[in-house]
Amino acid sequence: MKKIIIFFVLAAMLCVGMTSFADELSPVVVNTYADLDFEDGAVPSSYFYDFNDNTQGGYGISTEDGTLKVSTMAEEITYKGSTFVVGSAGHSWQMVFPGEHLDGKCTNMFVTLEYDIKFESFPFINRLFFLKGNDNKEVYNITVDTNGKLGGIWPAVYENDVLSANTWYNIRFVFDLKNGNYDFFIDGNTVFSDRALPEGLNDIKYFNLPRFMGYSSDSYSTFYLDDVKLFSSANPYTVSAYQVSDGSETEGLNSFPILGGKIKLAFSEEMREITKENFIFKVNGAEADFDIEFDSAGKKAVTITPKKEFTGREKCLLQIKDAFTVFGAEIFGEDTFEFDVASPDYGILSCEISEIIPGEDAEVSVTVKNHTGVSKQGLIIIGLTDARGRMISKASQVTESADDENQNYTLNLKIPSDYNSENFKITAYLATRNDFYELDRVLVE
Repeated sequence: MKKIIIFFVLAAMLCVGMTSFADELSPVVVNTYADLDFEDGAVPSSYFYDFNDNTQGGYGISTEDGTLKVSTMAEEITYKGSTFVVGSAGHSWQMVFPGEHLDGKCTNMFVTLEYDIKFESFPFINRLFFLKGNDNKEVYNITVDTNGKLGGIWPAVYENDVLSANTWYNIRFVFDLKNGNYDFFIDGNTVFSDRALPEGLNDIKYFNLPRFMGYSSDSYSTFYLDDVKLFSSANPYTVSAYQVSDGSETEGLNSFPILGGKIKLAFSEEMREITKENFIFKVNGAEADFDIEFDSAGKKAVTITPKKEFTGREKCLLQIKDAFTVFGAEIFGEDTFEFDVASPDYGILSCEISEIIPGEDAEVSVTVKNHTGVSKQGLIIIGLTDARGRMISKASQVTESADDENQNYTLNLKIPSDYNSENFKITAYLATRNDFYELDRVLVE
């Protein structure tokens, strides 16, 4: 406790609130495996795991105008010391993408394969992707046929389901490996959504980029790729705060218990291990110590026990920092909780003031509560301070209250003739009667 000093400066009142970071809850990118624009005129072979001979179709590769040219026309190419004539004698390429297999890097995550594509013509069936997953599970049946029509889509729900030659299209596939489905978009329009993946497929080894099917050496076809992207995403997490006291939980932290209270934070997603280093905890602006217990089994909750001995009405701040989901996603929305500790068991329950008229007395009504289990005797002081913190007017009254009893008191405070709410503050104090130690205070006006 501390003595009430007649000349003092009132602390600024903190606003109760939270800090918001994002406007919309949606998966966020946590890993980028490839982002190719081919602007340097070269094929970055490090992004491709291998080129395989495949008589069913593949790639003749060159670059043109900052795009990747994929062609069955005859081109002599050298790969790993061997020379191939792509487009004749059944030799072709098949891009295994990305250069480093994804095994175990995107389990149960969202994975997006996106690229821009332009077809010169449609003499062959073109497969838009091939996916090799865990346990050799495969997905590959989305195609463009020899008329430019999308195939492997039942029912066909894309209203413009025939592609045109010499037209650029943005193709995007989003695979939800946790829930076992995927979505398909063309130029941002949904072709289908929530299409089922093979049962048990929850990880990806690699993709093939678009490739020719039904290949023959007497027909030729070319298409172009640009802006090839491959990345994984995960849901950010949100946090809900609860106060725990006497074995029960209450949502929200305001009126936090003076004794025996704990803070429980519940996360919407499974989290990496959380430690004390992931929090800042302050009481009345000063850092305060606490204990922490992370639910390592469920990975979706943490309990914080303040070590600070509260006396009542402290201003507390709890901030989360550098905490991530098991997939590496950051927080969405609030990362800072500001809250008040409950008023003391023997303290001011409420305080109201009548209309304030400069130069006249104002009536102040104060209710004192006593939940201590013993009778109490104290002193109410109503103080009016100026801009320099000087108490220029005050009223006081002795209080007596039995256990578990609320007592009402009325005091008259002299209001100076030059009073205005910007330069003057009115505060109610409850103090010990004999030595004037402050027990509680409430800002009135």
